[in-house]
Amino acid sequence: MTVNNTLEFEIITVNNWHLIVLLIQNLSLYWVFNNEEANTYIMILSTTIKAHVNDLIVDAFFSLFNINSDKYWAVVKEFQKHLLVLNLIFNFAILWDLDNHTFDLNVITLLNAVKFNMMIAWESFL
Repeated sequence: MTVNNTLEFEIITVNNWHLIVLLIQNLSLYWVFNNEEANTYIMILSTTIKAHVNDLIVDAFFSLFNINSDKYWAVVKEFQKHLLVLNLIFNFAILWDLDNHTFDLNVITLLNAVKFNMMIAWESFL
């Protein structure tokens, strides 16, 4: 399960006011209480949240350090070629960083998949 957002807060303020704070009622207070810093000024008695059943997600990460410049840049070149394959895969997402020292695939996700699907996506690269 994941939580999308808080729908309602039941709170007591430092002035001892008991309030029900909704997005459609007390709008300015609603956004204050969604902020973690507001907890020093209130006591939250209860919250109502919107939850969702998670879809299947396969995720991975990868780091490569440049200890051999020729091999390092060869891997980067092959990865950039492989992006053309990955871009064709529905629900595939990747976040990566690159500099002269480190190549990081920070977040690699494939929605509605199993481990095997992720392995197939990377088969020609690895």
